[in-house]
Amino acid sequence: MGRVLFNKNDINIIVQVRLFNKDLTLSKRTNLILDTGASHTCVAPYAINGLGYTVIGGQGKTITASGTVNKQSITLSKLVAIGESVENIDVSILKFPPEMRILNIHGLLGLDFLRHFDMKINFSSGIVEIVRIS
Repeated sequence: MGRVLFNKNDINIIVQVRLFNKDLTLSKRTNLILDTGASHTCVAPYAINGLGYTVIGGQGKTITASGTVNKQSITLSKLVAIGESVENIDVSILKFPPEMRILNIHGLLGLDFLRHFDMKINFSSGIVEIVRIS
């Protein structure tokens, strides 16, 4: 079971994640918004710098709450968030508004990660808990 505290007075639930390189010898910490409305986990291009990934294929399109945007993707060997991990997860590489980088937020943690877990968000105490689904 994974558990993380969040600021219940903030408008977003921000979680620290670790993104791993292909052979799991290097990782990078970054902050993502927990987004139960996002189908895919998305990170800014600079969030994967130094991890040795090459973007897969050409640009594609994805639908977001803000409309249709261009995206590329990679398969991360491992992503750790809220005390749990998912291996070989496809992650969309998207450009986000500059305001997100200023706030030290580098993307969205989406349902492709969260669907591996049962999740409880307790807003009164500011706690997110996840339990891996067997």
